[in-house]
Amino acid sequence: MGKATAAAVLALGGRVTLISRTQSKLDAAAAELGGGDNIEVAAIDAMNTEAVAKFFADVEPGYFSHIVVTLGPAVHGADDIFGEATLDKVQQQFSKFNVAWTVSKYGAPKLPDGGSLTFFSGTLSRAISKNSSCLGPVNAAIECLAKCLAKDLGPRLRVNCVSPTLTRTSAVTGGMTAEQAEGMFVGFGKTLPAGRSGEAMDLGHAVAFLMTNNFMTGHVLDVDGGKTL
Repeated sequence: MGKATAAAVLALGGRVTLISRTQSKLDAAAAELGGGDNIEVAAIDAMNTEAVAKFFADVEPGYFSHIVVTLGPAVHGADDIFGEATLDKVQQQFSKFNVAWTVSKYGAPKLPDGGSLTFFSGTLSRAISKNSSCLGPVNAAIECLAKCLAKDLGPRLRVNCVSPTLTRTSAVTGGMTAEQAEGMFVGFGKTLPAGRSGEAMDLGHAVAFLMTNNFMTGHVLDVDGGKTL
């Protein structure tokens, strides 16, 4: 989803900095996006508060106009069964919230007036399903954080959140064969009013919209094919 967001920004004539823990993945993503002077990469563990603080300390004010936080682990289904989950597992999931909070704390002061922050949550915060007692509350916390920061940082900055449902990305197909993954996406898509599962670029376009619409703040934008219905 982050790579799709970068593609949408580049298509609008912007420049992007891709951040992740793994340099090889960053290099591959930059090459896939076409390379060039408008793409930078930085290998940082965003769950390391000191690393995040150091990165933004070295950034010139106004160098970034917008920050998008897509990173965060997500456990659902069999690994999120309330009777079997542990508090450690729950706290591990809340690192998704911690990343959004930490990046905002150190990144927001470096954004120019009119800049924005965009987080990612997920429809389990409101379209509750079985075995979501861990991930559902984490997503809800991120959505609440976006609304709180919209008030705390406004009107200088805007803060929004994108809430996707199951989307075709490698992050959700680990351990599956291509046939199994395709069956999951097709089957899930049939349950939605839109008739298909999400694509990464659906989310990329949504983030670009939130970045460029200067009257959107404190909003949770469902990009879910009608899942929340």
